[in-house]
Amino acid sequence: MEKKGERFKGSSNITTHRRRRRQQQADGGRDVLYAKILTAGKDAEPELVCVNSYGKSVGYGVVPPDGYALNVSLDYCRRLLLPNSPILKRLGTVPYVIAIGVNGRIWIKSTTVDRTLVLVQVLSLLEYATSTEIEFMFLLYMLHNLWKFFT
Repeated sequence: MEKKGERFKGSSNITTHRRRRRQQQADGGRDVLYAKILTAGKDAEPELVCVNSYGKSVGYGVVPPDGYALNVSLDYCRRLLLPNSPILKRLGTVPYVIAIGVNGRIWIKSTTVDRTLVLVQVLSLLEYATSTEIEFMFLLYMLHNLWKFFT
């Protein structure tokens, strides 16, 4: 999210723990930040906040580095954020944590690296799938698991 040596404008809105952690990082790597845009304008830099209106971080801040971040279309992110998203509903059988941004970025983490990579592949494959294709793919997945159970 930021280049080495730069700070985003809303850094004073990050909780103290997060600020301290950011200052201690010496590797210069890029972080994935889960934040809200407080202000944005054509002529001004956007101001990000990592706290809610009560000053609590509540899940905002630097995302843990052991997940996987992928870029998808903005439309796909909006479809995943729907209350009854068929994809996320079907993925509910696998334990995972996901952060979906309206900027086209998704961060996902599961219990193992293999499961995380499978979830990344599923999300990538289903980006342009219709609801019928989504149902069909999950039906095939269930039949495959059933077949492995009986053999």
